[in-house]
Amino acid sequence: MDSPAPNKTKGSAVKRPPQDRIVRSVELVVERKNFTLSLRENHRGRFVRITEQTGNNRSTIIVPAPALASFITKLSELQPNG
Repeated sequence: MDSPAPNKTKGSAVKRPPQDRIVRSVELVVERKNFTLSLRENHRGRFVRITEQTGNNRSTIIVPAPALASFITKLSELQPNG
């Protein structure tokens, strides 16, 4: 007797890259918003994930590590003098 073929689900042949590794993470609370800044790395390199959580809403942006210096410079240009 032949043994039954293993069950294959749709998409089971898709290779998924390994998950991100968190190198360092910090949190910041401003008014009713929680910000999490995480330096992470994966098979494509290092990046910073900035997540804003307000109640049930969450927004995230990702900045590649090579762009961090420029990103910080542009943020500092927005800071009011004073």
